[in-house]
Amino acid sequence: MIPNIIAPYLQEHHGVLHVGDHSVMDLRERFGSNLFVFSESQITENVRHLQRAYQAHYPRFRIMYASKACSNLEILRHMVSLDCGIDANSGGELFKARHIGVNPERVVYNGTSKSVDEVTQGVLAGIRAFNVDSISELKRIGDVARRLGLTANVMPRVIPGVLGGTVAGFETGHVGSKFGMPFEDLPEVARVLREYPCLKFRGFHCHVGSQVVRTEAFSSAMRNVVAEMVRFGRETGFMADTMNMGGGLPIPLVPEGTMPAHRDGSPLPEDVQALMRGTISIPDVAAETAAAWRAAGADPADFDVFIEPGRSVIGTAGILLSTIEARKTRPGGVDWLLSDCGFNTMPETLWYDWYYHVVAGNRAREAADTAFRLGGPLCDTGDSQHDETGRGRLPNVRWLPKNTRIGDCLVVLGTGAYCIEQQSNYNGRPRAAAVIVRSNGVVEWITRRETYEDLIARDFGARRAP
Repeated sequence: MIPNIIAPYLQEHHGVLHVGDHSVMDLRERFGSNLFVFSESQITENVRHLQRAYQAHYPRFRIMYASKACSNLEILRHMVSLDCGIDANSGGELFKARHIGVNPERVVYNGTSKSVDEVTQGVLAGIRAFNVDSISELKRIGDVARRLGLTANVMPRVIPGVLGGTVAGFETGHVGSKFGMPFEDLPEVARVLREYPCLKFRGFHCHVGSQVVRTEAFSSAMRNVVAEMVRFGRETGFMADTMNMGGGLPIPLVPEGTMPAHRDGSPLPEDVQALMRGTISIPDVAAETAAAWRAAGADPADFDVFIEPGRSVIGTAGILLSTIEARKTRPGGVDWLLSDCGFNTMPETLWYDWYYHVVAGNRAREAADTAFRLGGPLCDTGDSQHDETGRGRLPNVRWLPKNTRIGDCLVVLGTGAYCIEQQSNYNGRPRAAAVIVRSNGVVEWITRRETYEDLIARDFGARRAP
């Protein structure tokens, strides 16, 4: 029996990994490779776990699901059915939220570079709040709202001044990042709010980062931001009714009790291991952030309180099925396994040295005791799932059963977040399909597989005769 592999919906039967009652081999045969598979029941449990933890301390609490993690319409619909709102990060994500009929009062709009057209969409829709990233954006929203004769709800995104201890590209809570406004900008925020009566101040927004594994990062951020919110209201008269605490809660990237290592057995750096474990107590985060509110002079019960989880609600609920297409033996070295899945489907492996745990889905009872180099189909040396850089942030091999061979089904865990959104057509490869296993066991398409015709559909050259 394989160990707990991140999510309880994944089980082993007769040596094959199953999603509910469906074997990964059957799913791959029926729907093709590459294939994303989501578990509706796991999405539900992830959301409910957050709701239980936060509602115990924040009576007026709501999840604003970060749709950038996965904005498939069926995923969005299910989030809304669980009483979540939507955090949109572009005009396209706002369009998707409106397309499925989300109540505008349950939509917040993030982003550093909102165009006039995008701001206009949000003002016309009457969304709950723009998370305002800069003074210039605040003025732009004011100009658009004044021109339209409408009111726009705004929540300045302030920099909490903390480090989350995560991947450098995921750190958003310090003054060196591109996000948000320092507290020193707040007097100018008050001046702009007075200049534009069409702007309705609702409160503050902040964000620490993604895959943040330090509880104190969240509590320190709230202590800083709530204190500023109290001071801002006292000094300017602009009183908040809402606080958006952002996202960043982590997920486990490796099975419990498992930690990848290099071929010689040497361990990965401690900070990398902490990110891979992704262990944090959600109830503790909720309790400690609420205590930070009170320490800063505010009662969280007096405010509408939002969080913006993405990876933490959808990441573990998705897996990716791929196929081994080739195996190479190198004299005196480590054998290579080459699959049909590359960084065109999992870009974070290249961008952030991100680790996705891989198991042989049809060899679930066999010990993963043999070192392989694991590569994808792309014409890049960096298209691999082990360390090619020498930085040591990934293991230099992957461990799979010795008899892993061509045709085997590789199951990549924890791919529910960001993979679908970040896919590309690099090397002329159609983007993958996705299905969802409903809570009643029924499997449904949620994204069709792209065709070669899709690759040329937007090219004007496709209209010319050969």
